[in-house]
Amino acid sequence: MEKKKNSTGDGIYPYYLKNGKLKYEAYAFNGTNKGTGKQSKKHKKGFSTYAEAKKWKKATEGEFANEDHLHVNPQRVKIKEYLNEWLEVYKPDLKLGAQINYKQTIDIYIIPHIGNYMLCDYSTREHQKFINSLLSDKNIGKQKKGLALGSAKKVHDLVSSAFNTAVALGILRRNPARGISFPKKRQDDTLHYFTYQETEVFLEEARNQKDPAWYPIFLTIFDQGLRKGETLGLEWKDIDFNKNIMHIQRTRVFAAENKKKWTYVVDDPKTISSIRDLPMTNRMKQALLSYRNYVIGIFGHLPYTGENQFIFIKTAYNNEIGTPFRGQAINPAMNRIIESQDLPKIKVHDGRHTYAVRLREAGVSLDDIGELLGHTDAKTTRIYAHITPEIKERAVDKLETYLISKQNASVH
Repeated sequence: MEKKKNSTGDGIYPYYLKNGKLKYEAYAFNGTNKGTGKQSKKHKKGFSTYAEAKKWKKATEGEFANEDHLHVNPQRVKIKEYLNEWLEVYKPDLKLGAQINYKQTIDIYIIPHIGNYMLCDYSTREHQKFINSLLSDKNIGKQKKGLALGSAKKVHDLVSSAFNTAVALGILRRNPARGISFPKKRQDDTLHYFTYQETEVFLEEARNQKDPAWYPIFLTIFDQGLRKGETLGLEWKDIDFNKNIMHIQRTRVFAAENKKKWTYVVDDPKTISSIRDLPMTNRMKQALLSYRNYVIGIFGHLPYTGENQFIFIKTAYNNEIGTPFRGQAINPAMNRIIESQDLPKIKVHDGRHTYAVRLREAGVSLDDIGELLGHTDAKTTRIYAHITPEIKERAVDKLETYLISKQNASVH
């Protein structure tokens, strides 16, 4: 390509593609790098107009100025500026899914509420007011009733972690997010799940849905305890029909998917413990074998999406045949089945709770339940330590058997 310098000397240059089309490239300058002694700059090409290139250059050099201010006078920067640098500089090793979730949390819940506070002006009192507002704001949350307690705590944990870094760097003397209180757990945050009979009614109706994939999709949740992202991240290579094992080794990152461009993003599971091998229930194995034969019957093979051979692909929607199911499709399907059978309203993730409760009712230990669910912390599994009516009955039966044995022993 032929390059020609512009006459203004402002770091913007026109050049021509092989087809003769005019493009522009721009350089944004940030003084001299103190470590190398070389001029610090950022470069970008492909602008269609001079104005676009100049706009990018101005915005980028403005970002440089903000970064300089952050380094020279770190306490006098706004929380939103500090959080963005904290995420980029001090959290570079986060998994893709975590990076996206952190960024969304910062942009949606933190910056609109406290982003314009100077770091040095933010106090524990202000943070308590912020958390209280998250729990009561009628404009946020899925039900527009404020965030659930668990969600508010996650926002708090992110802010507190960022402030801990600021303390370690000497920017703050203390973490203003420490020492606040949370209300007692709300009724809405209690454990929800299907009974055995409700589960069977739901799964039977899943068989009658338009796309045959729905039955095995929901089986992976109710019979295997998979998270939604783990379910839709399954590939055929993860299923060992000979050993009757399902390998959980990836998850789909729904927040990073682009429907218009039909992109699908996979990442490592939530934690190291989430990478696990699960024995399949007999009906899970049979459902996957049947579904596999069905897919091959339609396509003549098991289709790929890029490098991924996802198990669950659409076959009943004309304009999307062969495309993987998206995360946003699961909730409406579950609600549709629940409403058609007049079942209690539970969420998709509650299917995972249902799986854990069934294990508990079957007498499986909490430690083993934690391993099957891929929990890292045993405390997480403690939510299933509660007693269901069925477990109560079995416990009393054991007591009756014990008392009878003691009575018989005393007679003899």
